[in-house]
Amino acid sequence: MKINKLEKILIDCYRKAYSESTPPADFDKMMESGETRVDGFFMNYTLSDERQNEIIAEAIKANKLKDWDARWLTRNYLLGCSPTSA
Repeated sequence: MKINKLEKILIDCYRKAYSESTPPADFDKMMESGETRVDGFFMNYTLSDERQNEIIAEAIKANKLKDWDARWLTRNYLLGCSPTSA
């Protein structure tokens, strides 16, 4: 499977979020171990909505994403496997 630029940015956002979550976790190791394939795995990790929104905004700014791409990243992050909020 080919991963495009936006998908790479999305994975980077998950890496950052899980590294800061409670408990902290290594997203790459979670993917390798298969933990991310377990339904609801993200319920075991928490990170504030505010911080998650900051992570998304930082990624949008750092990658100079425009309207459509910024919306894609935001939606996919929030509807994907982001940690639950406290």
